[in-house]
Amino acid sequence: ALIKVTGDRGNLQLILFGIFVGGLIKLMETSGGFKGMIRLLESLNIRSRKPVFLLTWAIGLLMILENYSNIMVNGTTVGSLYDRLGIPRAKLAYFLHSISINWVALIVFNAWGAFYMTLLVAQGITDPFSVVVSAMPMNFYCIVSLIVIILTMTFGWNIGAMKKYTAAVTEKETMDDLADHEAVDPALAGGTPAMSLLVIVPVLVLVATMLTALLVTGDGSMLKGDGTASVFYAVLASIATLALMVQFRPAAERPPVEKSVYAGFGDFMEVGILLALALALGSLCKEMGT
Repeated sequence: ALIKVTGDRGNLQLILFGIFVGGLIKLMETSGGFKGMIRLLESLNIRSRKPVFLLTWAIGLLMILENYSNIMVNGTTVGSLYDRLGIPRAKLAYFLHSISINWVALIVFNAWGAFYMTLLVAQGITDPFSVVVSAMPMNFYCIVSLIVIILTMTFGWNIGAMKKYTAAVTEKETMDDLADHEAVDPALAGGTPAMSLLVIVPVLVLVATMLTALLVTGDGSMLKGDGTASVFYAVLASIATLALMVQFRPAAERPPVEKSVYAGFGDFMEVGILLALALALGSLCKEMGT
């Protein structure tokens, strides 16, 4: 069953997409894109709570590829701002986890979307992309979770145990501990705001290529387009764009593109295996009539 499902063009494209996203993310990291995002957002010099919450949302919405990079960039960027304003780290952790998981799960052109389409393809759905898109408004858990975060940020709610953590944070303790909290992960130290383009541009290319491919393969209708092929073309275009941008970096700051991409493939190989097994399981269930 595994050989059968991976031999299908659409299935193989989904599996490769799930793996190739890892290469894109790894190249963003080694090229300094994440560092640049952090420096760009730090340069805004935010000093009050609502702008910090807005910044938390903005970063969370931008990092759409997978939740690890979402949490990493967001947490490193806004962590010291939360400390400075006396907002407990427990609340930051709640925001980061809930925004990253639920937002990324609502995006169709990342590993989550590939997984959804994999499950549908295994059940014989001929147009998995349009089904996933039309079903997203029914993803109540993710949508409600994001709404609760908006309300919590807007009205300053402290639900349940969060009251305890909020009460424990005082302005004096925050300022005394600020020096410790502002220590940055060495892997994310350095960088300039301009390097943020190494994240922003590839993400824009990913989205634009995805939409264009859907229009082309669907004869002018995105909902009729080939979703599996579109996400595959999109991640290839995004990797190629980022690899080209890296060539314009100073030689001393230029990472080995092939090594970074292959390392990312290795990091996400488990995603590819999961997708392949999901396809095989779906195929078996269909053949058994269960």
